[in-house]
Amino acid sequence: MNNFITLLTLLIFVGVTLNTMVLFIISWLYIFQLKEYRYKRILDFFTSKNGIQFLLRPENFGFPLIAILFNFPYIDELWPVALVIFIWMNVRLFSKKISRPVTTKKATIIAIVALILFYYSLYWFNFVDYPYTLLYLLLPVVYFFLVQLFQIPTYAAKRYYIAKATKKLATYTNLRVIGITGSYGKTSTRNFLVQVLSTQYRTVTTPKNINTEIGVARFILDHDFSSDDIFVVEMGAYAKGEIKLIADMVQPEIGIITTIGPEHLALFGTIENIRETKAELFGALPKGGLAITNADNSYCREIIKANKHLNIQTFGTSQLQHPSMLITHAQQQKDGIIATFNYEGQDIDVSAPLFGTHNAANIAAVLLAAEQIGMKIVDIVLAIQTLISPPHRLHRIEKTGNVVVLDDSYNSNPEGFLEAIDVLAMQEQKKKVVITRGMLELGTKEEEEHVAVGKRIGEVADMVIIISADNALHIKQGIATSRRTIEIVDEYDMRSVVARYRGIIEAGNVAVLLENRVPDIITNEL
Repeated sequence: MNNFITLLTLLIFVGVTLNTMVLFIISWLYIFQLKEYRYKRILDFFTSKNGIQFLLRPENFGFPLIAILFNFPYIDELWPVALVIFIWMNVRLFSKKISRPVTTKKATIIAIVALILFYYSLYWFNFVDYPYTLLYLLLPVVYFFLVQLFQIPTYAAKRYYIAKATKKLATYTNLRVIGITGSYGKTSTRNFLVQVLSTQYRTVTTPKNINTEIGVARFILDHDFSSDDIFVVEMGAYAKGEIKLIADMVQPEIGIITTIGPEHLALFGTIENIRETKAELFGALPKGGLAITNADNSYCREIIKANKHLNIQTFGTSQLQHPSMLITHAQQQKDGIIATFNYEGQDIDVSAPLFGTHNAANIAAVLLAAEQIGMKIVDIVLAIQTLISPPHRLHRIEKTGNVVVLDDSYNSNPEGFLEAIDVLAMQEQKKKVVITRGMLELGTKEEEEHVAVGKRIGEVADMVIIISADNALHIKQGIATSRRTIEIVDEYDMRSVVARYRGIIEAGNVAVLLENRVPDIITNEL
């Protein structure tokens, strides 16, 4: 009987060990994948409150528990405890609380290699006291370096695909390419430009949020451009040199830099690094190519000074900067925005079913680019009247019960956040609610920017639900400066967030702003 109990206990311990490894690999791989396996983004996450909370999750303590139990002198008597832990770990493994990575070849290979490595590590660490505790302490480090090791073949594969895509795209000699980058507004500007150009030209663009060098390369390799006139390419970056890679691959004749700000400042280190990275687009333009940028933005103006050899056109609201396309008026109305632009001495009146007067700058860039391609201003204005805003970017949704939801749940930035609150202020509903996790990767600007949006939330909203501990304090500090009393709810459990949201919607007569990465279950209901 004793032998049976010993065997049972050992089998349970083996099961617990395996469960712990799988849980560890899945949950950590999700974070690595979410941060695109980039070490700077991963390290930035683990310095945040969310990252610390992640480290304190129950599944991360499986190995210390095993270590304590395995070194207990009366191991045969511990099988009930081991069984409880085994069941608990299984519940965690199959729980919806555990976010899982998207199944890709890279993720699958990393998971398998990690599982094998961790399994054999158990044998190696049996030669030391408390092997599982030591292994637990080393696993995150080992896993991190394993992921970074896989970046070597990933980098080689990227270079291969980029070279192949460059060669393929060069064969389409009649295809005209427009590149768009910027800290904010690049996706909206891309979508608006594609909608306008598509009224007269066969226009194609990268789908959804694909804007990295490998994403663009794969799209080029998968797509047949023989029936296309124009290719509009959005270009994103987390490090210097990445815009250059995309621009050199697609060879744009028109480049648009929407604006430059502190988005991803924690990754770039300085705003100057961000400026130099965005400027790589203009550096890739051919002689005679058109560069379009924001004259109101000081960093964009610095880029203009460094590229005087190009044909440069600008847009902006300040007459002092002498923009080519002067935005003289922009106003938010219930069903959209109206704006007036002065271009070459002529006023251009525009209306669009969009929300947020910041879209006037995006429209100005579209006007300049579309005219350069060959469209008449009158035709561009007509096309603008039918624009559709991209999903999750200040998209206004009307629901029954006199409810309006402003879905701005894509990556948030300071300028866009403040604009979204202004749109919330214009809604006619009795109650106004903001649901937000704040903004990410703002580096040294983090406190300043969150205090600013907090102040504006306090001036407009009746209730704010903060769904992440990161920057919650700074948002509250900003609300306090507004000198208004509003209901502040800290709710970090996503199921509870969803329950609160549903309760607010069911009560009716409310306008809700969803700002930056709210739970998918909410956005899926919109």
